[in-house]
Amino acid sequence: MRTRTARLTLSVLAWMALGAAAYVTAHGQQAIDQRRTALRSFESTARDVIDSLDDTQAGQQAYVAAGQDPQVWAAKVAELLQTARAGLDTLRATALSPAAGPALLDASTAVTELRNVDRRAHDQVDAGDPQGASLTIFSAAADAVSTATSNVDLALGAERQAADEIG
Repeated sequence: MRTRTARLTLSVLAWMALGAAAYVTAHGQQAIDQRRTALRSFESTARDVIDSLDDTQAGQQAYVAAGQDPQVWAAKVAELLQTARAGLDTLRATALSPAAGPALLDASTAVTELRNVDRRAHDQVDAGDPQGASLTIFSAAADAVSTATSNVDLALGAERQAADEIG
């Protein structure tokens, strides 16, 4: 390195390489941070959906509980089902892993089934058949809640795995 031009050229190239490395590192970290933020939001929404499903199940059980007004609980259950449906729609729109999509679609199908079972149970209560409503609530509705919840958990696991693969 006897010439000043060669030293200057190598120095400029070294600084450019350092700058490029810093840019790539910063850009990669930004992508990881964005993915972590998206995962936290996904997890929060998934917890809200699961909570809504659990509360739906409790509200349906109140249809046949002594001293409870089924009409009051029917309105709450309808609202909770709508909250779960909206949460699932949000999850499906924000899911980034390919494995989460089918699980969330199955969860949506289970929530639709839960809505149908809820109507049937409500009709049985209105018809004065609390035993039939109890059987519907504690079997078919419980199965639908369990299916929906497990599918949301599957989607959450898929999203976590995808986030771990990124960073």
